[in-house]
Amino acid sequence: MEFLQAIILGLIEGFTEFLPISSTGHLIIAEKLFGISNTSSFFTTFIQVGAIFAAAFFFRARFRAIYKDSLMFIKDGMKIKTASKNQLLGMWIIISIIPTLVIAFIFRKQVEEWQNSAMLVAITTILFGVLFYYFERLHKKKISIHKDINNVTLKNLIVMGFFQAVAIIPGVSRSGITISGGMLQNIKIKDSIEISFIMGVPVIIIASLYKLVTSINGLTPSIIISTILGTATAFIVGLYSIRLTLGILQRKGFYPFMIYRIFLGLAVLLLIFTRVIQ
Repeated sequence: MEFLQAIILGLIEGFTEFLPISSTGHLIIAEKLFGISNTSSFFTTFIQVGAIFAAAFFFRARFRAIYKDSLMFIKDGMKIKTASKNQLLGMWIIISIIPTLVIAFIFRKQVEEWQNSAMLVAITTILFGVLFYYFERLHKKKISIHKDINNVTLKNLIVMGFFQAVAIIPGVSRSGITISGGMLQNIKIKDSIEISFIMGVPVIIIASLYKLVTSINGLTPSIIISTILGTATAFIVGLYSIRLTLGILQRKGFYPFMIYRIFLGLAVLLLIFTRVIQ
């Protein structure tokens, strides 16, 4: 992989990680269009760290509050009965990501095979684009009972964790499916977005550490430099993408993304049938 290609892929990752359009799906298509057939799985996993650190930086006040409350909870002897929801939120988030981590580990070999399927990306891009919009319509019908992040329960977060696990399938979109999981439980869209981004941080960090441990012997200076370039680019672009996601989803909802996903999926199918990509 050339360094310029690494920067372009980092730009794609940073821009698409938070939008409900699937960063993994876009990376797979971009790699096929560039003719990159030997992309390191270490690179594709680690550049997500750049984007997810952008989320940690953007929501640093929320992360700081969760850290302080969790630390207070531990100092108080982890007394669940007397703890406030804010004190429990950090522990709840860690519990909620367990389904994603377990399912991703169980299907890790299958996920690697899926990474080469442009057809799968095309199908999931269209299918979940429509599903996200449908979930949003259901959410709007119950506007009078929406709750915010301060009123979520452990059950709400665990359900969102299972939804997030579906994103191991390329083309789904981790942010889109997790936000949908929140909306289906009547959580406000703004807070569903925030929870989705917060839940993504420990998941991506753990996945990256696992990939580092399992891939360290095969790393080369070229892969390391490419990963640094891609990760830095993803971080910078990710900061802009978060603002864009918050703005569009709160004003327009999933509708513009559904249209985009349908056209993208059809375009990928056309590229497949014309043998431009395999």
